[in-house]
Amino acid sequence: MSFVLPEEPETDPALTQLVIAWVTSENWGESRKFLSEHADELLTENAEIAVEELIEGNPDQEVLGLHQELLEAARVGGIDTAYDAIDESIRRFALAERLVAWVATQSWEEARALFDQHAEEFGTDEAESVLDELVDDNPGQPDLLAHQGLLSLIRLDGADFAFSILDEPEALGDLVTSSANRADPFRAIPRARLLAGLYPDNIGAQLALATTALIIGDRNEAMRAIARCAESLPQQQRAELAEQLAKLAEAQPELASGLASLQGILD
Repeated sequence: MSFVLPEEPETDPALTQLVIAWVTSENWGESRKFLSEHADELLTENAEIAVEELIEGNPDQEVLGLHQELLEAARVGGIDTAYDAIDESIRRFALAERLVAWVATQSWEEARALFDQHAEEFGTDEAESVLDELVDDNPGQPDLLAHQGLLSLIRLDGADFAFSILDEPEALGDLVTSSANRADPFRAIPRARLLAGLYPDNIGAQLALATTALIIGDRNEAMRAIARCAESLPQQQRAELAEQLAKLAEAQPELASGLASLQGILD
């Protein structure tokens, strides 16, 4: 890796070379060690200037921007805190890759087998958090939504029970639209997410998720569900869905404000 050096640097050229040696460390462990050994020179304003000069001359070198952020973080919160954040990002990225592989399995049998292989890792708050982020970043991917609901149910009731729900989709649909589901706040949204992810083109499934989300106060989730409908429906069916929302608002006035927001997506 080579860098264009500043022609008239504001700082000592030796400091620029020290910065380059740091950013070209073989791995993050070596990078942390190097910064710790040269903290007196690198945790300085002059070192930040040297990094800025390198960025100006090498705008395509993303590694410089990353190390600029890392240097700022280390100066503010300390070296260990800055690198711990990187370690967390790397760990979460690797976990996201494994979760995507799980979502991409071709059958529920394969999904169960892969889950069992990673049960200890997938059954954590961090895995659920990473999957939540994947769903938020990819709202048009129903498989992610289904697995988001499934993972929550696995953590609540165990893998055997959660996967058994998939054998009776009609029963799942009846449960999601029942008052019993909404009386169970911990399972109401996961069940509705699972149903909506399994049947992304089913208006009733998306409407069930939207209304369930409104009941528990999650308007963003409700709006995403209706948006999925809006993207796939012709204008006539969009109008019909808007009418359903209006009737629902009359029947459940406590949801009227949220349902009005959902209607706005369909207009």
